[in-house]
Amino acid sequence: MRVSYRTLPDADPLGVYNEIQRRLSALDGHDYAGREHRATIETAVLNVVPPLDSARGTALEAALFEVTGAKTAGGALYATDGGWFTGSGITSLICGPGDLEQAHQPNEYVRRDAFERGTAMIHKVIDRLLSS
Repeated sequence: MRVSYRTLPDADPLGVYNEIQRRLSALDGHDYAGREHRATIETAVLNVVPPLDSARGTALEAALFEVTGAKTAGGALYATDGGWFTGSGITSLICGPGDLEQAHQPNEYVRRDAFERGTAMIHKVIDRLLSS
């Protein structure tokens, strides 16, 4: 059985795993069909991604709002590498081309014009950050 879950930004990413492991270890592995057999349960962590919990109102957020025209920001329901950066003190936000409603669907794609605008947008964000 494989279990996958995502924690809230302020939660221990291994908290749920540790609780499942604690409860499984408390189970009686006795096989009632035969005295010489005992069931064993093995657990392993396959992948742990720290939550992305960047501060709001940062210069990066302001630059992204200015360049993209967005007025608000929200959370993402998927894992990114941003949590590793945030855990190291690097402000990280998720921003990219395409439509979130279309992402992770059969035949997923990003329109070419949206992809090609990316480089110019990155340069604008960098210029905005360097001028502030």
